[in-house]
Amino acid sequence: MAAFLPVSSKGGKIFFVITFFLCSLGNVLYSQKENTTWKQEIEKAIDETNIAVRKAFLEGDLATIAKYHHPEVTKALAFDNVVNNREEVIEGLSQTMSQFDMQYMDDRTTEKMHIQKDMVLLQAKFALKLIPKNGDPSFVYRGRTLLVYVPCPESPTGWGTLHEMIQPGQ
Repeated sequence: MAAFLPVSSKGGKIFFVITFFLCSLGNVLYSQKENTTWKQEIEKAIDETNIAVRKAFLEGDLATIAKYHHPEVTKALAFDNVVNNREEVIEGLSQTMSQFDMQYMDDRTTEKMHIQKDMVLLQAKFALKLIPKNGDPSFVYRGRTLLVYVPCPESPTGWGTLHEMIQPGQ
């Protein structure tokens, strides 16, 4: 019945407004559903990335660690220690791993994850146990990290670190 009402009539205007509203609502709900799924898939990939990197640290597997870093990665590891590409990151880790076994502890706390299209910002607290290979007592390094992930074709999860900044803990 309403389909035959001209838009210029009162009933036609109401029908037009209700139809427009329902179509708009449907589009919004559909796009939110897709975005939620898309974001959940990215969160899962980032979690898988973090798990794989932690395992690689435990095993001293530099090749795997390299896969999860963008070729143009920049890492600010301390106020006066900045490395500017994947090769420098792996070289520095190689030197460190020649002196220490490294093990991430389970008390990592994600404080914030922000997903924006093809970039993820992740802020987290972490604890890293360093075990000296010379027999000295082990110790725990705690801190906060701010990571920027971007799509990375070399990464098994499709995501790699483009930037990382570390804030030492107390």
